[in-house]
Amino acid sequence: MTINHKILLTALVCINLQIASLFAQDNTMYMLHQLPQANILNPAVDFPCDFYIELPLLSSAKLAYNNSSFTYKDILRQGTGDQQDSLVLDFDNIYPHLRKNNYINLEVENVILGAGFHWKEYFISARIYHRLQSSVQYTKDLIGLKDGNWNPVTDSPINYQLAGNELNEISYWGISAAISRDFTSSLRLGARLSYLKGSSNFQTKNSELEISTTEQPVAVNIHTDYEVNASFPMEYQRDANGRIYSMQPVFDNFVKDFIFNSNRGVSIDFGAVYQYNDKIKLAVSVLNLGFIRWASNSVNLRTEGDINYIGVDLDQYALPNQNTDLIQILRDTISSSFHFYDSPTKYLTLLPARIFAGGTYQLSPITELALTGNISIINGATIPTITGSVNLKPNDFLNLSGSISYANRTIRNIGLAFILGNPSFNFYFVSDMLPINYVQETQSGLIFPYNSRSFNFRFGINLLFGCGNSKSGNSSRSGGKVCPAYR
Repeated sequence: MTINHKILLTALVCINLQIASLFAQDNTMYMLHQLPQANILNPAVDFPCDFYIELPLLSSAKLAYNNSSFTYKDILRQGTGDQQDSLVLDFDNIYPHLRKNNYINLEVENVILGAGFHWKEYFISARIYHRLQSSVQYTKDLIGLKDGNWNPVTDSPINYQLAGNELNEISYWGISAAISRDFTSSLRLGARLSYLKGSSNFQTKNSELEISTTEQPVAVNIHTDYEVNASFPMEYQRDANGRIYSMQPVFDNFVKDFIFNSNRGVSIDFGAVYQYNDKIKLAVSVLNLGFIRWASNSVNLRTEGDINYIGVDLDQYALPNQNTDLIQILRDTISSSFHFYDSPTKYLTLLPARIFAGGTYQLSPITELALTGNISIINGATIPTITGSVNLKPNDFLNLSGSISYANRTIRNIGLAFILGNPSFNFYFVSDMLPINYVQETQSGLIFPYNSRSFNFRFGINLLFGCGNSKSGNSSRSGGKVCPAYR
């Protein structure tokens, strides 16, 4: 795939559609401590069985997507005329849905291998995993460029001050080890340390685009000031001045470029679980306090300058009898301003941090109420969510949870979770935002959520050992009874 800097709008919209395949909150799972994967969100969480094994690639697969402003049905329409057999992008329809500042977030995570076990008074867990997090931030005025820079109603120019349109992406491998123990009869603390290997990164350091149009004489001035740090193997095409106007990803040596490279980092997580009384349990954790230093295939891309388009009556191109496309002239002008100079560099990025806090109330022997809040910190922006859930255990082989979340400025987010299994095996599925309506694209056969701005899910299979054994090392935690996860 070749990326041409035709116009910033086109580039960002293409990125939006490519990554709209997420950024999850995991709130429903946070207080499901009978699930081994709850330890991912809080390293203080113990597991009542002797030990567990997370099967390679099958124990924890996560996908999450968050769009602040529009849904699949808002942006895609069935074409008409020559495009009647195709889906087309309807920017006119999404424009009223946009806020001043908007975002699309994506997160994909998979545990390659993991295990947890008890040793003396400690619980120890370890994982090998891969995580991808991506965020596109864009302004409403950026989409407004679709109509050009001339208002035909008032016969006057439109000026744009476009800042804060950014792409930030980070992908990395991690090897982690966590340890926790009881410090009092009510308080349990834990911590996790992770060694990281960066796969790829795009970091927008500066993003300014100013479009000024005058009437007498009619002229357009484009001022750009963009700076991006990137770590990705790419080939460039350059103009006569050595500036980059096109770039193409290279995948000649995937293992060397994306796994065994020189991009290294570290992160640490902290957590606590407090048993307030027989009915109330509280938990808090802070995750992803760390960084990655990018040294392989790393480059700084920079463009800064002004381009003037003078001496042409742009208004005449808006008339129906003219062959020249006014908007195309604007796009070509902006395109010529997005030619980058590059220089090798080594740089550091902070991980997107997350803060969780939650609690449960034991309503009955089989019913538990839970409330969880989560704040994600991405490039200085905070994204809060809060979830209320009801957890049920109707029998020895089934755990159920239903939830509702306030996220993405709406409370219409229904979640579902279940854990199905026996003392040696379980299968689980957890979602904070479960889409209800789906459509199928006729040509590709792909299925898309129809009217959901956000969705997420995590699922997997675990092998369990020492559950239901009253002589196991964790028998004191369950009062000498059968493992609480399968009592």
